[in-house]
Amino acid sequence: MLNSFYRKLLFIYISITVVSIVAISGTIGYSMNKKTYDRSEKVLLEKVEQVDELAKALLDNSTLLKDFKKQINTIEKTSHVHVAVIKHPKSNQDNIQSIGETPSRKEWVDKVLSGNQVIARSNFAQNSKVKMLIVGRPVVLDNKVIGGIFLYTPLEDIQGTIDEINRYIYGSAFFIALLAIAVLYFVSRHFVKPIQLMSKTAEALALGDFGGRVAVKGKDEIASLAESLNRMAGKLQKSKRVVNDSSRKYHMSCGLH
Repeated sequence: MLNSFYRKLLFIYISITVVSIVAISGTIGYSMNKKTYDRSEKVLLEKVEQVDELAKALLDNSTLLKDFKKQINTIEKTSHVHVAVIKHPKSNQDNIQSIGETPSRKEWVDKVLSGNQVIARSNFAQNSKVKMLIVGRPVVLDNKVIGGIFLYTPLEDIQGTIDEINRYIYGSAFFIALLAIAVLYFVSRHFVKPIQLMSKTAEALALGDFGGRVAVKGKDEIASLAESLNRMAGKLQKSKRVVNDSSRKYHMSCGLH
């Protein structure tokens, strides 16, 4: 029975601990994943801002087209992003040209050319199946949209970072769970041991051995139960002694007669 109680107690402790660790790890993992995507979007938005400034420098003739393309290539190589610049069909700006791949979805182009920002996760080009994190924004000159800028980076690069973070999180969670289970094992034995001793003492009392006592430690309910058992054992031992003394006196009295 005690072994069964011990197993149940240990199972409850371990279940609560494991569920708590899994829940905390999952929450941290989800939060870190979201922050990683948010940070990647923020980086792309910052780079879009940079490309937008370059485009405006091109439009006001501060930068030559060939220098503009070189700067775009530098951004792509150093930031591990791809850049696409599209020209508005109705724009008469000759010093801005479409650069890079054409977006696979017309609605992105329409949205950007209508003056709105685009953030998406999809394949960017028609002939590509690689999932991308995509950010697009319009190029505005004199309050008029003359084109659009798209920056995109492979999701697998972001996912690789997320997977590495998840490995650290769940690896740490697994180690903590093992450590917690080991601690719970010894803590559970510590709590169950007094009950085992009380069980043995109670069995001895049932067999007529009233000399056993349970060591009392602390002031909790288990200690109070141990004290009660010890008092009961003392009273039974005293009663047995009284009975034995009475019986001995009785026999002595009978012998005298």
